[in-house]
Order: sequence, then structure tokens, then C-alpha cells
Amino acid sequence: MPATFTYLARCVPGLQELVVHLLQDEPFAPVTVRRVEEGLVVFSCKANPGTVARLRTVNGLFLVLAQSEQGGLPGYLRGLANQTGWLAGLDRRVARPGETFRVIVSDEDRTVSADGAVLRRLGDAIAAQSGMTYRPRGPRHEFWALRRRSGALFFGQRLPLPARAATPIERGELRPELASLLCALSEPKPDDVFLDPFAGTGALPLARSAWPVRGLIASDIAPAALETLRRRARAGAFGKAPLRIERIDARTLRELSDASIDAVVTDPPWGLYDSDLPDLAGMYRDAFAAIRRVLKPGGRLVMLLGRSTIGPDFLRDGRVGLRRDFVADILVNGRPATVARWRRERGLPL
Repeated sequence: MPATFTYLARCVPGLQELVVHLLQDEPFAPVTVRRVEEGLVVFSCKANPGTVARLRTVNGLFLVLAQSEQGGLPGYLRGLANQTGWLAGLDRRVARPGETFRVIVSDEDRTVSADGAVLRRLGDAIAAQSGMTYRPRGPRHEFWALRRRSGALFFGQRLPLPARAATPIERGELRPELASLLCALSEPKPDDVFLDPFAGTGALPLARSAWPVRGLIASDIAPAALETLRRRARAGAFGKAPLRIERIDARTLRELSDASIDAVVTDPPWGLYDSDLPDLAGMYRDAFAAIRRVLKPGGRLVMLLGRSTIGPDFLRDGRVGLRRDFVADILVNGRPATVARWRRERGLPL
């Protein structure tokens, strides 16, 4: 009978319940959720680490080797070094003999120092079991001891997330896991025509290209953003996804026909660095109206909104003429933001 593995996933704080929901749709489902905290989901399934490491919606993934509900980090680390039965859970497909590793200690999501002698003893135990070499600087692999604010303690083998390595992140761009979560919230379908009217350097169309899609439209009015989009497309960042890059004004979307778009996922300007947007509220009103016009009946709109620049009126159904069915508050680079999803109801006139 296949073994059951336990994994710890770190995710965007505020969207952990969305991650839980999406896990059930992953190819390696079913999963059993063991624990949910702010920015963390612990789950079990029979899929091996190589399969689970393909997750796009998390920013850290660990194969859990040991866990405890109480205690401090120093005592927990000493216990791991002295009682090494948990080493039987090492995955040899990830920890290959001859490769290098180190041990990282995290307390409430902050990397902290620990007793060097204990870390060395723990490293020696892992090396003896795995055939790897302990190297505190520049290793290939990492083992993490994590203490959560709840008091829960975990020790795990960090899994690589290979999907992130293909395309470098542009300056100021959304993190890939957040872009993937926003696209997943739009309920991707293979026959979707997808639009990002504030595409910037393309984080959201890039994330959406990981799912089958009939068409991607990435638009912006900034020449520099369009050039970056075209450069990334030439480099093959979007794979075989049918991509259309256009200079379209998001306030009108006049180049797009009524009811021609299945899903819109976008991160409009927050007004923090855009000196040429004196009427931000007006821009949002116009963009909402234009998006509503081009959405098909049943179409989905997902937006990332800066809470410091956009008032709560924009989250009211009456203002946008769409039905909102999801909202969550998060932080993006330390700034308060809101993720929301609306649907254009099938009987709603243009």
C-alpha cells in the first residue's frame, strides 16, 4: 500500500483557506488537511514529494519529518539531534548522496540563530543517514525547524519548486504564488479567453499560461511594459499559450467586443507611484464598467486592490454591476490589499 506523506505549505497570509480549497482540485488529490493557520496549511496525501513540489500556489513547501505541539526551539532541536528516528522519513529522491545541505531555524516566520553545536550534531545525523554533506553556506538542500505563533513545531525537508526557476521575476512584479492564486480563483477553464487589462510585465498572464487556455490577452498602455511582455513572449515564457499583446486603454477596452471575455484577472494601479493618475477613482469606475461590458454572462472578474487607495465603495455589488462572491484581506509587500471576485450574472443586461 502506498505510503502517506505529510507536507507543510507556506502561503500568502489571508488566502490559506483558498489554498485548502484548491488542494482538492490538484492532480494528486485527495488530500487530508491536518492544520490551517495564517499563511500555513499542513496536509497529507499519498503523492510523493516530486509530484507535490509542482504546486504553484504556495511559497514554501516542506516534507514534514517531525512535529510537536509544544516546547521551545532550543529544546526541540536538541531532541531532534538526540532522538533520530524521524530520519527514516527522509525522501531519497530529494536528498541524494553526495549533495550538500544546511539547517535553517525559523521562529514565527523569522529566521533566527541557534546553538551551533546542536545544529552541527543535527547536521551530522542527517549526513550519516542520507549520505549528503553538511555545508552551512551555499548548499543545494535545506532542512527547516519552524516554530509557529500557535506554539506548534515542525521539522521538514524543504522541497524545490521547479516551476519558479524558468522565468525571472521582474522588478515590482507580483510573486508567482500570488499570481497563481489569483488565476486559480478565476476558475480556469480550457476554453477561456482571458484578459489582464493592466498587465504590466505580465505576472498574471504568465501564471494563467500554466493552465490550458483558448486565448490570453495582455494589455497595457505603458510602452515599457509592452516591450517587456514582448521580450518575455519571444523568450518562450508563456509556452504554447495563444498570447495577444495589445496597447488597450483599460478605461474603455474599446478594441474588445461586448461579451467576448470569459475571465479577467488583474492588479490595477494602486496610485502609490503613478503620478499621471490624478483621478484614480474615476479610472477605477471606468475600468469596472468596461470590464463588465466585455465579460460574457457567467464571466469572472478577479482583482487585487490596494486598501489604502481604494475605498470600500468599490467592493459593493451595486457600484460595479456585478455579483461579488469572494473577498479576502491580505498583505502585499507589507501593504494592505484586498482580493475580490465578481461574476457577471447571466440575466444581467449590458
